[in-house]
This record gives sequence, C-alpha cells and structure tokens, in this order.
Amino acid sequence: MKFYLPVLCLAYAMAGPAIILLNKRILSSLEFPFPYTLTAHGLICSALIAFIAVKGGWVVLSKGGTAPSRNLKWWLVTILPIGFCQALAMGFGTVAYLSLTVAFVQMLKAFTPVITLIVLYGFGVEKPGKMLVLSVVGISIGTFLAVAGEVQFDIFGFAIHEVSAVAEALRVVLTQKLLIDTKFHPIEGLYYMAPAGAFCMIILVITCELKTMLDVGAFWIIHNNPAHFLGASALGFVLNILSFMILKASSAVLLKGISVSRTAALVLFCAVFLGEEVSLLEGVGYVISLACFIWYNAIRIENPVKRKTSSRTVEDA
Repeated sequence: MKFYLPVLCLAYAMAGPAIILLNKRILSSLEFPFPYTLTAHGLICSALIAFIAVKGGWVVLSKGGTAPSRNLKWWLVTILPIGFCQALAMGFGTVAYLSLTVAFVQMLKAFTPVITLIVLYGFGVEKPGKMLVLSVVGISIGTFLAVAGEVQFDIFGFAIHEVSAVAEALRVVLTQKLLIDTKFHPIEGLYYMAPAGAFCMIILVITCELKTMLDVGAFWIIHNNPAHFLGASALGFVLNILSFMILKASSAVLLKGISVSRTAALVLFCAVFLGEEVSLLEGVGYVISLACFIWYNAIRIENPVKRKTSSRTVEDA
C-alpha cells in the first residue's frame, strides 16, 4: 500500500501523453477530423467494461456511504452533470487539437490550477489565502506570455480549449464531492458515470458529426485502422479508471498537479522530436507558469485545506 498512490500517479502521467499523441495522429495523419466520435470511443468502452464487470459479479455495487438512494432522480441530479462536464471536457479538448499544436495545448494546461481553484472557491470548498492568490496570478501571467508568443495561435481553438478546461475542473470537483459521501469501487464509479458521459457525447456526435461522417464514408477509416481506434478506446478507459482511483485516494489538486507536470515533458518532446515551433516568448511564459505552479503546490502542501463532512475529513494535497 505504501507505493499504491505513486504507482497510480506514474501510470496516469504516462497514459495521458500516450492518448494525446495517438488522438493527434488519428485526427491528422489518418484524416479523421471527428473529435467527438473519437473521444466517444473511450467513454463507451469504459461504460461497457464497467457494465460487464458488475453484471458478471466481479465487482459488487456498494451500499455504504451517506449518498441518497441511487434511483433515477439521483442519477439525473448527481451523475448526469458529471457526465455532461466530462463530455464537454473530452470533446472540446480534442477539438482544440484540430487547430492548435500539441505543445501549445499542453502549455495552456498550465492554467488549469487557476480554473480549478476558482471552481473550488465557487463551490465553497475553500477560501484561498493571499500567497495562493499570488501564485495563480503568476501562472496567469506566464500563460498570457505563452499565448502572446504562440506562432500558430488560433482564437477558435484557444476558446474551445478554455471551455474544455472549465468543464474538466467542474467534473473533477463534482466527482470529488460525490466520492466524499460514497464508498465506490473504481469500476463502480465508472458503472454510474461513464454511461452518463457516453450519453452526452453521443448527443454531440449525432448533432455535430454523424451526417458528415456518413457523407464522406468516415466509418471506413475506423474499419481500416482498428488498432488505432481500439488503442484510443483502451487508453480512454485506463485514464478514466486512474483518474477515479487518484481522486478516491487523494484529491482534485493532486490530479491536476500530475496533469500539469506531465505536460512539461510532452512540450519538450513535441518541440524536439515532432518539430513543433516554440518561440522564445512562449517558452519563457511557460517556464514562468510552471515555476508559479510549483510555488502553488508548495503552498498547498504546507497549508493543506481541510473540509469537514458528515463522514470524514477531506484534505487537499
């Protein structure tokens, strides 16, 4: 158990860049510009695996915790909003790769702690101190410089990415609030939440992509490249499980911290091995963002936020 959380964090740090690069390849190299359909694969895969695991008896649904009766009303009020945020976060996040470079999208992700902190404050989870506010101001300044220095900046891609970031912050916070009052097994969490996300994503596919896919015969691309799409689905499932397990074992702040930390390596990889251009101003801005994020994280570790609940105390890392 001593190495349980570090192993989860390492796996999450590796799986994230893997699915990003694979999705970028599918969108660009395979000429499959249908991001909602692409990301729907992972959610549908997660929902099916969780359903089989529960119905097959490998995972038993828990009855503990202080959550209300798990009926249709509970699903609509508690689970569906999480699924909606997940669909927006994953779908819009993938759309951004159609017009922005992988390296620049990773730089924008350095801003996610700012958004998460605002959401936590908005939900009344915590009230940040002055030093924490200063650290997120530094992150914001660094992100602004990175945006100003981006050579291939696209306003639509930037706006879509920021909507995705807000939706992801909401998803993480709502999920953590749910986990406070339940004793879900990771698969059980997917059993409830993955179908909600898949349902919302399918609506996006039908509304935005299905007609065009049928017109251009895009389903043949899936048929002719099964390994790519199966790999993306499997990685989507792994990320869902790991995200849920890390939230269960720790907090939303740690999850976002890992996400930001792994982007630095991916930015370097894209610049060195994929030939994506990173300007000096953009690089300086990103370094400032990362430095301020390290400061931000140090403050959180030194002064953890505790919130009392009916069952236990939650402490943000």
